[in-house]
Amino acid sequence: MKRTLTLTAALALGAALAGCTSTVPSEQPSAAVSTASTAASDAGSSAASEPVLAEVAITDPWVKATDTEMTGAFGTLENNTDVPIHVVAVSSSVTDRNELHEMVMQDGSMVMVEMEEGFVIEPGTAFVLEPGGNHLMLMDLAAPVEVGEDVELTLEFEDGGTFTWIAPARTFAGANEEYVESEASATPTP
Repeated sequence: MKRTLTLTAALALGAALAGCTSTVPSEQPSAAVSTASTAASDAGSSAASEPVLAEVAITDPWVKATDTEMTGAFGTLENNTDVPIHVVAVSSSVTDRNELHEMVMQDGSMVMVEMEEGFVIEPGTAFVLEPGGNHLMLMDLAAPVEVGEDVELTLEFEDGGTFTWIAPARTFAGANEEYVESEASATPTP
């Protein structure tokens, strides 16, 4: 079963609404999520702070259930706007230590590293978060993430806007990536 959550943001008050976010109750498999997100207006426009309608969606969101100190969050993010969306950070309801990760080739092996500059979802495209590829990393978990548990995740955009959704935890036995430490991250190596 696919779960799709959609975010629609219309800014009427510009900066006054920055940072306002509502979350999707876990009992609703598909619902609207409000956010305050701005984007640069056309270079020719004199009012750079004009409200911009932004729409982001996530399809099939999930988190890997685990009894270890770290896990990943996945799904397909869609940018249904005509402007790029630069994702710079992630937060979650299960830990204070969250990172945007990618897989890179290092010494002949695929390893996981932090995307220090974040990532961009181009207009009208999708950005896949998947095991063995780009994903959201949740680290220093204080408690296990149990199958069926709902995890709240929030992406932060470069412009200060946010996108929040609920992802259920489920089992997954693949993509056993290596963790390596980057300059900005202290990700442990098993």
